[in-house]
Formats: sequence, structure tokens, C-alpha cells
Amino acid sequence: MNRHFLFKAFRDVTSDPRDIRFLAEICDKFSHVEAGIRRFDAVEPALRPKEAHVAAKTLLRSGWKRIGVPDSDIQNVGEHTDGCLIIADYLSDAGTPLHTHLIQMLTVHDNITEPVTGDFTPHDPIQRHEKSRLENLVMRFMMAGTPNGYIQTALLTEFEDGITPTAQLANDIDKLEMCAQAGIYGKRYPHMKEKLDEFWDYAKPRMKTLLGRAYYLTLKSTKTLDSMDRNPPSP
Repeated sequence: MNRHFLFKAFRDVTSDPRDIRFLAEICDKFSHVEAGIRRFDAVEPALRPKEAHVAAKTLLRSGWKRIGVPDSDIQNVGEHTDGCLIIADYLSDAGTPLHTHLIQMLTVHDNITEPVTGDFTPHDPIQRHEKSRLENLVMRFMMAGTPNGYIQTALLTEFEDGITPTAQLANDIDKLEMCAQAGIYGKRYPHMKEKLDEFWDYAKPRMKTLLGRAYYLTLKSTKTLDSMDRNPPSP
């Protein structure tokens, strides 16, 4: 990819040539990332977050596409975020600092960066540290025109690091929503049971909190979002 373009697009984000070299390598490997950067570079910086939220509602989740869910029924990134927010309401009390922090983190972590980078899955040839570095740079690029963009960048970093209790619960919720959607698809497409079970199997050992593990069992017993209990079992 033309590095001069990247220096220009990311001039308010980084002047480190190593970052530009990294971005160029990623763009050479994943053409859709270059397309995403070019798309949003053409948008006024102050409008990029809004445009990203709109774009998230048309960006299909790659995992469901990979296993053959019909395109007309594939959940989009915006719907995934909405589902995460619903689960956050189930697992924390509205108005508490925990709930507010969860909502902020879950709103940011997919809706701003994925319209640029695409929805990577564990099956894609990108390492976790590469994905985190890419998303951090893209988040700063997307928020460069906003006065408090550093707050959203910090939320994404906290989510990706997964060290704080709130970030660990947010990571669990991200996977719990995936399981809930797998349960919904299991009802619609019984012939996909084996493929859908992969999502449950992936999530189970990666639950980081007692509350997440407890709610995973609740979901597994119902395998449908509609059956969620508003009073989840205590850890």
C-alpha cells in the first residue's frame, strides 16, 4: 500500500514510521482494511464516529457467514452490540458505576473500529497482538476529530487488555451474546448444530468471571435469547 497515503491519513494519530509500516503490511495482507481506511479518510473527522455506527448496522458478522447462515439472516455488528447491551442490563444494575462502564465499553469496542477493519474471527490469519495494535491505531484515527476521543480509545484498550474486572465481564458478555445468537440460529437451522456447537465450545473455557460462567450455563440450558432470566444466578 502507498505509505504516503497512510502518513497523510494518520498524521493526527502517529508519526512513528513503524506504525505506518505495520499498517501498510496489514493493508497488503487484508485489502478490506485498506478499503476501510480510504472510506473513512474521505469523511470529515468529526463525523467519522457517527458514520461508523451507521456502517456497523450493515456490516455482517463474519463467523455466521463462515458457517453458512444465509446472508439475509446474518446478524450485523450493530445488532451484536445491541445484544451485548441487553446482556449487560441483565448482569448489572442500571445506574451503577459498573453498568455505566460496561455500556460505554461495549458500545465502543466493535462499533467504531470494525467498520474500518472488518470483523476478524479466530480463523483469520492475524495474531491477537496485531489485531489489538490495528484496532488501537484505527480507534485513534476514527476519534481524531472529537474532543474526548482519548476516552473511547482508553475504553477499547481496557477491553482488549482484559485486566480490570469490568473489562473481564465485558469480554464475557461479548462471548455470551455470541452464544445467545448461536442458540437462536440453532432453533432456525437445526442442521447446523455441529457448526454452531463450535461457538459454545470456544466460549466456555474463555469465560473470565464467575457471573459470566454462571450465565453461560443459563444460556446453554435454554439456547435462546428469548428465554433469558432477568435475575441471573449469583456466582
